Amino acid sequence: MDVAALTEYYTDLLVFQYKGKPKARATVEAIIKVLLASGVYTAVQSGFGLTSAIGKQLDTVGKYIGVGRNIGVPNSPNYFSLKDDTNATPSTAIGLRDDTNGATNATGVWYSDSSAKALATEVDEYTYALVIRLKALTNVWDGTHLGSQILLRDYLNVVNPTATGVVDDNTVWVDTNGHNQTTRFLITGDLGLDVQVLLPYLPRKVGTKIRVIYTKPGVAAATYQYP
Repeated sequence: MDVAALTEYYTDLLVFQYKGKPKARATVEAIIKVLLASGVYTAVQSGFGLTSAIGKQLDTVGKYIGVGRNIGVPNSPNYFSLKDDTNATPSTAIGLRDDTNGATNATGVWYSDSSAKALATEVDEYTYALVIRLKALTNVWDGTHLGSQILLRDYLNVVNPTATGVVDDNTVWVDTNGHNQTTRFLITGDLGLDVQVLLPYLPRKVGTKIRVIYTKPGVAAATYQYP
C-alpha cells in the first residue's frame, strides 16, 4: 500500500461520530503522514521478521509462535543441595556458604540434583530465530509423513542449502520400553547450531518419540532421542 492508501485506511478507522468531522480526519491524516515519512511503518514491519528481528522483538515473535528463548542444552550450573550422608549423593552438590567468608560458595542456588541437570540455558539470536522458524513450520504441519519430509526439506534449505535430510517413520527401532513408535530423522550437513535444541520442535505424531541421527562433515554421526 502506498502513502495515500495507508492514510485513507487509518483515517477510515475513526469511530462513527468522528468519521464525518473534517478536523478529526485532518488530524489523523497529519499524524499518519508523519509516521510514514519517518519510516515507522516499515521499521515495525521489518522489526518483527525472522531475518531481521533481534532482542525483545525476537522474543515477541517467539512468544506468538510458541517457543521461549531458554531452550539451550543444560550447562550444569553450581547449585546448593542436601547430600545423602550414606551414599554421598548428589556428588555435585557444593554445600552451604560460610557466613564468615562471603566468597565461599557464592554462586550456588538451591536445586534438587535432577532439576539442576534439566535446566535450560538461553540461546543466542541466530539459534533462537532458527528454532522459531522450525516451530512455525511444525505449527502448520498437516500430520502426514510426506508433510514432515517437505517440512524438513524447507527448513534445511533455510539453515544450510547444502544439508540434506530424510524422515523415516517406518524404522524398526525399539526403545528402552519395548516400543517402536519412533520417527527417525537423518540429517547430514553443518547446521551451525546444537541439534539438541531442535528436537522438541520437530514434527512427530502423538505418543511417538523422535530419534535424530546427525552427521556433521568431518565428525562421527551423533544420535539423539526425544523425549
